[in-house]
Amino acid sequence: MEQKSNLVAAHTLIEARGERVVKEGTAVKIKDENEDGQQKAASTRKRKREKRLKSQPKNVSGSPSGSQDTTSMRGICVTDFVQARATELHNMISAVSQHGGTKRTFQTLPRHMRRRAMSHNIKRLPHRLREQAKSEVVESEFKKGPSRKTRRKPHKLVEEYSCQSGKFQWLETHIWHAKRFKMMEYSGYKIAECSCDKGARATYRYLSTGCLLYDLSYHGCIELIGIESDIVTVLHPLMSSEVGLTVQAKDYLTGSRSSHAIFYHSYPSYPIGPVQFLWSPKCDEVSERQLWLMADPSINDVLMEEVAGNIQLLSSSRSVIINNLKDQLVHYRLMGPRSNAVVTQAVDPVCSSATDEEDVEEDRKWWTMQPVDEAVLSEKMKYFEYITSTQSPRELPSKTVVGLTVKDFRLSTPDRKVNTAAHVVDTPPNITTIPITDSSEISSCHIWDKATREYVKKTMVPECHLNKIRSEKLSDISKELKRVESRVPILLLHQTVNGVGIGWDILVPAGWGKSLWMSLVYHGSRVVGYEDMKKCSLEQSLFHFPTDYPDTAVGHQLELTNMRVLNSKYFKYPPDKRPNFGKLNSPSPFMPAWSLIIDQFTDKPVPSCSTESEHDGHSEPAAKKIKLSEHKVRVKFGVSYYVLRSTKLLMALSKLLNIVMIRDSRVPSNEHWSMMLTDLELSSVAMEHDKAFVPISFAMCDRGNPSTRSMICIPSVEDLPKFSTDKLYHGPLEPLNKKGVCIRSNNELVIGTTSLSNKKFKLAKQELLSRKRTVLGTSGIPEEKLTVVDFNPPPDDDVANRLNLQPVQPSRVTIGFATNAGYAFSTGLGTGLGFCSLLGLLELIKICYLFNHPATALVREHDSLQYRSANIDILHRNC
Repeated sequence: MEQKSNLVAAHTLIEARGERVVKEGTAVKIKDENEDGQQKAASTRKRKREKRLKSQPKNVSGSPSGSQDTTSMRGICVTDFVQARATELHNMISAVSQHGGTKRTFQTLPRHMRRRAMSHNIKRLPHRLREQAKSEVVESEFKKGPSRKTRRKPHKLVEEYSCQSGKFQWLETHIWHAKRFKMMEYSGYKIAECSCDKGARATYRYLSTGCLLYDLSYHGCIELIGIESDIVTVLHPLMSSEVGLTVQAKDYLTGSRSSHAIFYHSYPSYPIGPVQFLWSPKCDEVSERQLWLMADPSINDVLMEEVAGNIQLLSSSRSVIINNLKDQLVHYRLMGPRSNAVVTQAVDPVCSSATDEEDVEEDRKWWTMQPVDEAVLSEKMKYFEYITSTQSPRELPSKTVVGLTVKDFRLSTPDRKVNTAAHVVDTPPNITTIPITDSSEISSCHIWDKATREYVKKTMVPECHLNKIRSEKLSDISKELKRVESRVPILLLHQTVNGVGIGWDILVPAGWGKSLWMSLVYHGSRVVGYEDMKKCSLEQSLFHFPTDYPDTAVGHQLELTNMRVLNSKYFKYPPDKRPNFGKLNSPSPFMPAWSLIIDQFTDKPVPSCSTESEHDGHSEPAAKKIKLSEHKVRVKFGVSYYVLRSTKLLMALSKLLNIVMIRDSRVPSNEHWSMMLTDLELSSVAMEHDKAFVPISFAMCDRGNPSTRSMICIPSVEDLPKFSTDKLYHGPLEPLNKKGVCIRSNNELVIGTTSLSNKKFKLAKQELLSRKRTVLGTSGIPEEKLTVVDFNPPPDDDVANRLNLQPVQPSRVTIGFATNAGYAFSTGLGTGLGFCSLLGLLELIKICYLFNHPATALVREHDSLQYRSANIDILHRNC
């Protein structure tokens, strides 16, 4: 039993020891694993610490090299650390104390806490933000600009707006126009285009019974100073007596009259443009004379180059001095029967050049230092009183020049606009009461003196001074105003036209334009713009430069510009919303094809705008001593056609036209026609001037309202009898050209007639279009979706040859085009101005004569098939 119990006890002890051994082994194993994890964690912390300590300063305890004990405590020097972070702490404190961005303090609040008054009232802000807002108010007080009332003063506006003009120069009346007109860019100037009220009928009403006002100050002025004979010699090559009176005419040499003339590079072709000229009054004491040439700014530089070139070529005329008076004169034009009343009310001429005895020597005025004879002043006052007594400028001698010295325009400006309801009736002149005005004493004026013009501009009394005197002196202010008054020399140029629109031109020194403008406006003038002046020219049957001068370089360039604009506008419409000019038989819808008309009546085709060196131009007259460089002229002004402006030839054509209108009792025949041409000396004119165009005007016989670029055609043999027998017959119809097409090539319109069938034409067009897309990488894009750049064909692609296109030929022969046309209020019909080929016009007159019918032409629009009849007339003045 003892042995058994001992074995049990030994077994129990062994099991207990085993369990302890197992437990101890497990504990050892767990302990070993814990030690390995702690070592890995320590190594990981060490690596992170070393990586973090790389960017720390050296005074921080612990080194990334691992030389120190990693288990020791880290420490830093507080003083060194704070000093190193002082700048960062300062920036942090500043950022916390101030709001960021461009917002003000009250804008940092939530939207529901904001109030409108917070921007100017600090007490509306919370207490914690008021101190910060006070600093903003103090800073803003130093940056505050002038008030709106100060900034909107006239002189401040002029200074501010002058900085906005940019490359375009402003006139003195620009701000006044900009508020009431649509402005346009013209030859480096900003001028008024048309009024915003769109009063076309009102414009004609004021033209015929009232007074219109237009600012011509953008026109240039060239001054020639020298001996009279030398000036005439310099300008003689640029003018022709065949067109009209020139600067050497006796009527204009005295300086008592002004006129217009057309200057040429080489007569009869290559015209420069119309120029208004004015001689200074003759004076026996002074041998030198002055001549002013006033022209459109588009030709002012060219004109100055030609005159300066002639001065250099002529050794005897090198003493002539040429000056450019650009922006030194203000030029206004008044038109209408009431212009007399407006001028006489707006200006107040002085009766004497004397001054008050109270004035001291330092305050002497320019008119006292340049006294005028009292007899001359008396003569001027008598003539001015006569102008005042007349109802219309038509009662005065034509083209008269009146020189006056007037008082400040602001003193005669009324407080309100004068009522213009009572218009003046345009009555014929009373010749018995017209005074003699050929004396140069009436046209004498100090405006010719440059020093006087500058002094008058410099000594102009500011507007604020006049207003201050008016406010302080409620009664008897004439004496105070007289002490500070300014006197202005002005020129009045009488303008003569055959129809409506007779009036005056006013020239004043620069700086006084705004004052005179307001006085003229407040006395009942209606202001018009550039487009309104074109409509007035149509009513007056006068040609407007440069639109009605197609043979000039400026006129031709304007036609090209308009063609590009119209061409671009045409392609902006979808194909089904734009007319097919090919089917309408309109060969040139966007630009008058003057060269095509020349080709119809001449054997040798002539390009319309050639820059080559060979032209079939006419030789210069034998009397012309100065010849310009032919190569220079032909390259710059390469149009081969020209307008016939010879007064003698135009009068002969007008007589021929009148014979046809009268319907001579003789039986019409070719023999009688040849006899009439011989009697009027027109037999050789057609051969000498085969490239010439004749200026005409036309009026529709019944219906129709023509427009610019309308075609003027010869009626056929079948048309004339119908006009005589059928009163309801308004004109023939152009047959529809089913083979006519319009193709876009190089972003230009190509019009022609194809001989291909519809199927072949479509295939050729698709092939051409696919070639364009392939070359340009736009395959798969529809034709209407192609842009301007995408649709341009390759340079070697000839559209006309590929599509077998031929020029369209209207059924009636085209002999000319209208340059200015529309509805005329003066006649109540559609009227127009244009040019017809000389050969074509003779053919039209001959057909009408042989059929015993008045001279009638056919007028057709480019987007219409309807021809309408029109009576034509030859214009032999102002063309």
